[in-house]
Amino acid sequence: MTTSDYIALAGVFATILGVLVTWLVMKRQIATKRLSYSIKIEPLLLKRDADLARELKIIYRGNELPEPALLSCEIANVGLAAVENARVIIKLPGATYLIPGYFQDIPSGYDSLWEIKRTDAEECEVRFKHINPKQVARIRFLMDETPKGEPLVSCPMPNVELIKSSKIQISSVAEFMIEAISPAAMSLIRQAQK
Repeated sequence: MTTSDYIALAGVFATILGVLVTWLVMKRQIATKRLSYSIKIEPLLLKRDADLARELKIIYRGNELPEPALLSCEIANVGLAAVENARVIIKLPGATYLIPGYFQDIPSGYDSLWEIKRTDAEECEVRFKHINPKQVARIRFLMDETPKGEPLVSCPMPNVELIKSSKIQISSVAEFMIEAISPAAMSLIRQAQK
């Protein structure tokens, strides 16, 4: 065999190896189930408006909420595969009570597939019988007061990865360049900014 035969054989081997590695990586990516979450806490009454805070009382099941606050949570399937029977637990630190709320803008047909259950005074569980890739669940909870620390969000499922999402901020020049190069990437960035 000549040197050119060895080079051709090495090229064929490298191509086959590259295809195999790509196939293994894609298989793993598709098999990975990944959810992301973001949370936002807003007080319902501002302390600087003392008159309104004295006159407005919010009562839940006979108990007055001293400093009511709203917890907004977004859970998105950012993987490439649908996630079945997912459970996401939201727990507040300390003695802050978490009151289950509702799903905002629930997709048609998902009323019976998504639910919120209160598992403890400071904890709720969000259950998804099915959540598709790129699907986002927007959930609202009520709290009796603003918690002292960050709420703990976890997914006890061994085959589902839960990550905290971060909002993407880009300049208008960068936005224009990304739109020109890849409109699909820009649409993903706009979804992440919502």
